[in-house]
Amino acid sequence: MKRLSSFLIAVVCFFSFNLAIAATPKVKDQVIAQVGNYKLTTSYLLEEVRSLPPQLQMVLIKNPQILNRFVDRWINITLMAVAAKSHGLDKKPEVKAQIQDAVNTILARAWLSEKIKNKNIKITEKQIKQYYETHKDKDFTEPKMVKARHILIRVPKHATKKQIEKAKKEAEKIYEMLKNGADFAKLAKKYSQDPGSSERGGELGYFPKGRMVPAFEKVAFSLKPGQISKPFRTVFGYEIVQVEAVRPKRVLPLSEVKGNIKQTLMQKEQQAMLKKLVTKLRKQYHVKINNKVLKEFAQQIGLTPRPKK
Repeated sequence: MKRLSSFLIAVVCFFSFNLAIAATPKVKDQVIAQVGNYKLTTSYLLEEVRSLPPQLQMVLIKNPQILNRFVDRWINITLMAVAAKSHGLDKKPEVKAQIQDAVNTILARAWLSEKIKNKNIKITEKQIKQYYETHKDKDFTEPKMVKARHILIRVPKHATKKQIEKAKKEAEKIYEMLKNGADFAKLAKKYSQDPGSSERGGELGYFPKGRMVPAFEKVAFSLKPGQISKPFRTVFGYEIVQVEAVRPKRVLPLSEVKGNIKQTLMQKEQQAMLKKLVTKLRKQYHVKINNKVLKEFAQQIGLTPRPKK
């Protein structure tokens, strides 16, 4: 499974190529680090960065210091590989099979790059609009959303009556301060026992129905912008909610999702291209699958029910 997944990951990474770093000019090839006879060069490191999925490339762009971690990782892996070779581990059959799998994965990526790099895939405005119209009801419709803050006074799971009463009085005291004009965000920072939001003044951002626990959701969606709820009980304790805004159900405009649609269509085109290439290769190299052996293996490891005797 690990070998199969490594190839799939490589294919996904290839088709998630980010042009931000891919467009970087060639760098001068120099040695960054060395372990014995093994060298980490700037050109190799650039290719490693380019092979990352888009989201990780964006993280790297925003945090250049992460490059130091790449170098440390290369050094550590190389050191362990050298140690493994010195112990003859590269001669073990299972290790040799994994090495061959890694070689095949690298060659597959290189082959894909060679085959597709000159293919200029163009996504037209018409294609984008057609996709949007076909999918807007399902994929680009945003439900009613509420933007809210909250203050939580926790009640332990197996709380005593005394603990419950204490939490309730604390919440009621805070509510009275709010009624007298106290700032909700300041009180949330001071009193709220929700570590995830207290530092942000109880800010929860926008959320749709189904995201919060039912008791909380019922109150939040019943309030109008600017309203503050009375203290109420949820599974976490006593809550006070302030609704800041309500955003009705809406269809996201094409301008907001155009980039995502273009990326989706680009990936579909690339996947279709990959399918054609692999189909051609299967015919060229006469792939054979022994379904009987595969079925027996699946039964042996419990993936399918054994036939009745």
